Amino acid sequence: KARRFASQFTTPVAYDGYLYGVDGSGGTEIVCYEITSGKEMWRDGIEIPGARLGRAGLLRIDGDFLCLGAQGTLLWLDLSPQGARILSRVQLFRAPETWGVPIVSRGLLYVNKNAFGPKLICYDLRSE
Repeated sequence: KARRFASQFTTPVAYDGYLYGVDGSGGTEIVCYEITSGKEMWRDGIEIPGARLGRAGLLRIDGDFLCLGAQGTLLWLDLSPQGARILSRVQLFRAPETWGVPIVSRGLLYVNKNAFGPKLICYDLRSE
């Protein structure tokens, strides 16, 4: 049983015996739990200059994790039982309440931007 794991907006990602997710009603930390024991392996507030993680969406894509923060920050993360590492970061846009989990299909990233006029935005992640 994971006593300190309260995922509010995003379903956690199970991978290789561990559960990774965004914890809390404000969703300010990414956490890792061992599935069989419920043992918390780590939690990380993920510092984002000029923004905050907030109620982020988390996906596992191509061997790494994609995280879309509540203010439009996109992170590629290396998550393992040993900890979290930011591989790359980009500010897609500035908008609060970007709470929907992003979708990736055929190399295209679809993001639901809620504030300042709701929009569905598509980004091409395929290499040229």
